[in-house]
Amino acid sequence: MRIVPIYLLLFTTIATLCFLSCTKTEKTPTPYDVLNGRWRLYQTGTDDNNNKILDDQELRTPDPNIINTLTFHYGDSGKEEISYYKTITDYYFTWKLPNSSQTLLRYMEGHDTLVEGIITFSPAKLMLLDSTTPAYSWYIYRKL
Repeated sequence: MRIVPIYLLLFTTIATLCFLSCTKTEKTPTPYDVLNGRWRLYQTGTDDNNNKILDDQELRTPDPNIINTLTFHYGDSGKEEISYYKTITDYYFTWKLPNSSQTLLRYMEGHDTLVEGIITFSPAKLMLLDSTTPAYSWYIYRKL
């Protein structure tokens, strides 16, 4: 009669170890994990009053006939796709996040380097700031 409890104890221990070894641990996503994927421009803003703050009245919805999509791939490559009245133009780039996700550098093929400040950065929303022009410009993307 003592043999049954020993087998039961052994079975319970093995089952518990198997269960614990199969438990999935969640990894905290890195900024590269969050940025990886496709993003669609859904709002823009221009600092019309030059106060360097995005005010509600400065937000605009892009023309529905002009669709801007950014795609970021692991390994620092990417593509900006602009569909202008269903004519698509692709601009390829390499990208980096040099200082803890506060700046996005995009090295455009055949063009200048874009230095964009990252204002909002989450798995669902990306807000970029271009402060290199006389008036600040904001670009707000949603993840597809």
